[in-house]
Amino acid sequence: MLNNKHSDRNRRNLQINPNRMGWRVINMLFFVVTLIFILFYISLRSYWPDLNGSLKVETGLAWNWTGILFIAVLTIWVYSSILIYRLFILKQNQFWLNKILALLFTLIFSFWLIILYLSDQSELILFITTIDFYSPIIYSILVIGLALLLPRFIKLFRDLWKNTHVKRSRIIALTLSLLYITGWFVPLIFIPTTVQDFLPLKPIILAHRGLTSLAPENTLVAGELASEMGADGWEVDIRMSADGKLFLMHDKNFIRTTNIANVFPDRKNDDVSTFNLAEIRQIDAGSWFIDDDPYQIFGFGKLEPLDYDKYRGLKIPTLKEVINLTEELDLILDLDLKSPPSDHPLFDNYDSSLFSQLLSSGLNPERVLLRSNNEKAINMTRLIRHIDEEAIQKNIVLDITAYLSNEQYNDLHNNNVIIMAGVVNSPERFSQLWCLGMEYVLTDTPHLFTKMSEPGFYFTRNQYLTYWGIICLISLSISVIFLKIFKKCSKIITK
Repeated sequence: MLNNKHSDRNRRNLQINPNRMGWRVINMLFFVVTLIFILFYISLRSYWPDLNGSLKVETGLAWNWTGILFIAVLTIWVYSSILIYRLFILKQNQFWLNKILALLFTLIFSFWLIILYLSDQSELILFITTIDFYSPIIYSILVIGLALLLPRFIKLFRDLWKNTHVKRSRIIALTLSLLYITGWFVPLIFIPTTVQDFLPLKPIILAHRGLTSLAPENTLVAGELASEMGADGWEVDIRMSADGKLFLMHDKNFIRTTNIANVFPDRKNDDVSTFNLAEIRQIDAGSWFIDDDPYQIFGFGKLEPLDYDKYRGLKIPTLKEVINLTEELDLILDLDLKSPPSDHPLFDNYDSSLFSQLLSSGLNPERVLLRSNNEKAINMTRLIRHIDEEAIQKNIVLDITAYLSNEQYNDLHNNNVIIMAGVVNSPERFSQLWCLGMEYVLTDTPHLFTKMSEPGFYFTRNQYLTYWGIICLISLSISVIFLKIFKKCSKIITK
């Protein structure tokens, strides 16, 4: 009778345990997937202001969208941590609503990550390169963790090796041993990008639309501030007005970076090329930067209150004003050519007008970069620099995104291709590109890079090997101490 009761209880346990195990796996996935998403999202933090700007245009609301999303996801991750604690530490049963939410959030974040991976791997590359930069810290934690686990690992290995009742227990023991030993060699297998025997020259730093993280973009103040912060040059976007004047503006309309809705409310969505210069001069191109605070510089005190007023009422500059300022400050000028629509009455004059102003200026042609999505920039470079076709091909600067992998950058550099990488806003990515020998870097945050005397986490190969030798010795010493403590505790328990 007793045997029957025990057998019935065992059957019930067999039915319950798989169910509990399934929910434990789901909760672990919930925790891990949410954590991966948070780390992925943090790796893109330098691009949050751009996302906020895009969402402002789409929704009409100048909110800190990225901050709201981060707080929401962080709250969900804390919730997953509480579930893990209650399930694994306190051994509590899970309420049905928590089960549904855990499963739902796991599916949502998994789906989100899959979509990001399949649609555009550029963000994934940034995530991987961020992990690569911080790998010395990650590896240190890994090695120290392996050292602390050594006593438990030895015990587990012995138990598995001696347990002849479980099939393949020795195979499992050997597999775990291989994984454990491999963990110690990970720092030598996956060497960080910032480990280089010879440090290349520091990249030439170009301020993207001026110093846009501290001043309104495409304004003279942004160019002046970029120069004050040590930038080598600045990049601006050139558009044509209805009366054929060249001026600075990135977007196709004025909504995001001006008060156009107040000055010309009926034309706020119109293309910038439909406005003449007199109308453009009526627009305030600076106040939005204070009101929206896209880079959170006023709220966190990065600028003094007295600096606020100098941004209000800023005018959109002309190309002539930009050339004069560039010559005065001795900067490199990077021109992003944005032709007017093909139906613009002066469409055919865009090239000649730009070319004429550049040639008549006192700018050194070697300090002018022209960028476009078509052959126009190459043709104009031939005219301005007065050099032959072969020289053009040898000295052409390849303007590429910051989303290429380190391997792709390395291949281009090894083929003697001069590269301008942008937009790069994090010191981590700048450090990697410096070590890879990048010639030009386009950035919203030049003030962060001009102060750097060397890349972050930069090691020569010998320094890196020495560092890991020291870390391993310290870790092994810790593991030996813990092993002795573990043995003493085992003897006391046995007695």
